[in-house]
Amino acid sequence: MDRLKHLDTRLGMVVLALLLQLPLILNPGYFSHDELQWASWSYLRPFGDIDWLSPFDVGTFQYRPLTFNLWMLLNNWFFGHPYLMHGVQALFGALTMLVLRALLPHYGIDGTRRFVACLLWLTFPFVIYVHGWVGTFADQIWLSSGLLVLLAIFRRPESSMAWRAALPGAAATLVGLLAKESALVIPAFLIVHAYLYPSRRPMFLWATVGAGVVAALYLVLRLQIILAGANQSDDYRPTWIEAPTRLIEYWLFPATLQRLEPYGILGDFSSRIAWSSISLGLLVLGLAIRRWRHLVLLAVLPAMALGPTLALGYPAAQYAYGFSTVIIIVLMHASIGLSKRWLAFALLWIALALTHSFNMLNLFQEVGHMQATLLPQINALIQASPDAPIRIRAAHIDDEWRVRRTTFDIKAYHGVLWNNRVSWVSTADPNQEANYEMARDGSLTPVPR
Repeated sequence: MDRLKHLDTRLGMVVLALLLQLPLILNPGYFSHDELQWASWSYLRPFGDIDWLSPFDVGTFQYRPLTFNLWMLLNNWFFGHPYLMHGVQALFGALTMLVLRALLPHYGIDGTRRFVACLLWLTFPFVIYVHGWVGTFADQIWLSSGLLVLLAIFRRPESSMAWRAALPGAAATLVGLLAKESALVIPAFLIVHAYLYPSRRPMFLWATVGAGVVAALYLVLRLQIILAGANQSDDYRPTWIEAPTRLIEYWLFPATLQRLEPYGILGDFSSRIAWSSISLGLLVLGLAIRRWRHLVLLAVLPAMALGPTLALGYPAAQYAYGFSTVIIIVLMHASIGLSKRWLAFALLWIALALTHSFNMLNLFQEVGHMQATLLPQINALIQASPDAPIRIRAAHIDDEWRVRRTTFDIKAYHGVLWNNRVSWVSTADPNQEANYEMARDGSLTPVPR
């Protein structure tokens, strides 16, 4: 217990968080095409030549000026040094954990339980996914903004003028919306807190007013643009009728051991899905017997954290960053006063989720090492034969998605222009000819003709 007290400090928790994220930090490559595309727009460019996104350009479909400009800045500085890029993201995650750590005592979660809650959050599969992919700064920004405004309201003296809480509510929502539209859920969580905490109700209500005004202005300026853009894309076209399906997929994902994304879980009839369903069922049963009110909260609040993303046809893992945070808070609060016998109902689900996180750490490492080998080889081929196309097929079918995501719409890599010459070839399409085959480690071999 004394050792825990020495470790459970702000500095100790940051150091512990960075140590736990070392497999993510010590990644020599990246994960997907997004960060490679952004790097081609900013890396090795003069600072003044970068196309920064104006916060007044509200007509852009993906209006995320804070996120986009942060990406441009970090790529300009660090893209050539992946360890630094991943280190920045891991540090962001550690600092967000510190905000969560400061917030937990206001929910009655303190001491060892608070320490465990922070570690569970940091090692939860959805959180690992966000902290392992530098394409997810938007999710980190909006969630940290939401946590900070809750902390600010809890820390305000009850005797202070309640109307002044409107300012942090508005500021947090503004910062969150400049990062990602998911921040529209911040006013909803503020109003929930007004209901749950009567002694601070006036402050939470005023914070809701401030947040609500910003959210309303955002929707006035942006709703038609969002809907018009979404209807032109299958990935973003709203399908509210499938929201219950999306929610089930998000709940099943943590304990599925090896999946990368929640999409398609309900069509997977493997034993992994069966174990996930059984462990989730045990968790629900334990809560239903002893903590039914918390079960109700788990049925409502995590879905609220997903917000508008529940209407999307594709349940991306990064959308569940806030979802995970709510789950950890509610479960740790539910554990207060429960005996070990009742806590056992949650152990299988937690153990499977942590195993899933470990497997995801390995996956990010594999993809990073593959990219660190593949991309320099592509550059060398382009420089050796400036006009020859490069069509790459994965030797192993499980690597096909890695090749596709690594080569999709990349304009340049480390200053070498690709000029649309690099493409992936499906292993399932015999009509497409590849001239290079990629091994599992990312190395390329010419295909004999």
